[in-house]
Amino acid sequence: SEPMSSVELYIPREVAHDTVTELGELGNVQFNDLNPNVNPFQRSFVGEIRRFEDMARRTRFFISQIEKEKDPIMIRPLSDSAPLITVGPRAARTIDELDEVLGEHEARLLQMNESYKTLSERTKELVEARHVLRETAVFF
Repeated sequence: SEPMSSVELYIPREVAHDTVTELGELGNVQFNDLNPNVNPFQRSFVGEIRRFEDMARRTRFFISQIEKEKDPIMIRPLSDSAPLITVGPRAARTIDELDEVLGEHEARLLQMNESYKTLSERTKELVEARHVLRETAVFF
């Protein structure tokens, strides 16, 4: 085993994400949580955690909607997609854009679900009215 040193790094908030990502990708650094008793929602980055949780929730919603479909929907493999930029000055903007796109798609899908429900109910009402008219036509 190689010799190790324990150091504390104080990293400015503005560059913390990029710095930690770069250090982690080197594979020579092990991070120790100095506040293990603090849960994630008590930490200073709680807003980002909630935002990512919301993005994950939206993604799970999309998956559930896809699985409900009777006809299979072809989904392009993730490996065929352009990689997300997770490091550098563009990383925050990429995450903002992804969050915005997920929000737009969620709103559109919710609207489509509501429209489908309304149309289904209207169809049932019209079929019922047609049957009533057919059955009562013998009296007129």
